[in-house]
Amino acid sequence: MWKTKGEEFLKKLVQQHLLIMGEERPLAEALAKGTVALTIGLDIDNFVSFVKAGLPVKPLPQLKDGIYPVTGSGVLAVIKDPPHPNAAKLFVNWLLSKEGQETYQNAIGEPTRRLDVEVPKEPYAVRPAREFMSVEQYHRLESHTEEKQDMVRKPALAAAERLIMR
Repeated sequence: MWKTKGEEFLKKLVQQHLLIMGEERPLAEALAKGTVALTIGLDIDNFVSFVKAGLPVKPLPQLKDGIYPVTGSGVLAVIKDPPHPNAAKLFVNWLLSKEGQETYQNAIGEPTRRLDVEVPKEPYAVRPAREFMSVEQYHRLESHTEEKQDMVRKPALAAAERLIMR
């Protein structure tokens, strides 16, 4: 929001009656109980169990401006000089295969970027970026690389701390 709406917008937002929490699960519970009517930045995996239980909780429609791709739990890292490098390569190759991505998607509930894997059709499922943005948009809007951390996330966090700590 800092990148797309700017700091002035956020100043006005925090002047509203807000409940600000650092932990996601209590915020999801507050949403499910009706203590709050809306959350910002809460991943769907925090409240999907409430949706599946039939509670009146649902994600808002996609924003027309400022949409961004998320990596969710989908960032893969391999430690430097793993004890069994061939085993690490074998696992990564399997994980990125069609079978591995189907298994991962079914276990985690987050869609894959693979085009040959069917995406979940549940109304509460996370939509894969491939359904609503081009590869060029993805690279322009992604926020998980080190470069974007320095350019967007760190300044946005500093702005949030300034605004919230007042």
